Amino acid sequence: MSIGPIVYLSNPSDTSTSQMAPVGTVRAFIHPTYGYQQYRAVKCAEAGVSAGIAVVWKSGSTTGEVELPAAANAEVNKIAGIAQQAIASGSYGWVLCSGDGQAMAGEAVTIDNLMFTTGTVGHVDDAATASAIENAAFGTFITGTASPDALVHVRVSGLL
Repeated sequence: MSIGPIVYLSNPSDTSTSQMAPVGTVRAFIHPTYGYQQYRAVKCAEAGVSAGIAVVWKSGSTTGEVELPAAANAEVNKIAGIAQQAIASGSYGWVLCSGDGQAMAGEAVTIDNLMFTTGTVGHVDDAATASAIENAAFGTFITGTASPDALVHVRVSGLL
């Protein structure tokens, strides 16, 4: 059995008011700093998403729109990825769904700790409630920070 070739993105920071690929499409990219990454095509339903912000599939959407998580510890099956660039409301773009990239820390985070969404909408943290640990961790912190609202190097664990 033969597997088709890997389809690569030329520029995962592209955004558009026109659909660039079917929503949910996954494409590969070789980043000069972070190496092999996978991105998912999304449509932003929010008033806009900044770089480093985690997004979830919009509840009830039949068009695959994404929005900001409503609360801490979003379940992994609801997380679409982390925006590596700003995506305007109603626009299409790409979010990191596997590999190394950057995320916005909501609080201080420590290297090698598990990554969760926080109560600060779209930010990530390494503290989670006991009930959420099994179904909410979606990556690891590669670098840490003592400051909230700082971009940190993360490894997203295959939201595919």
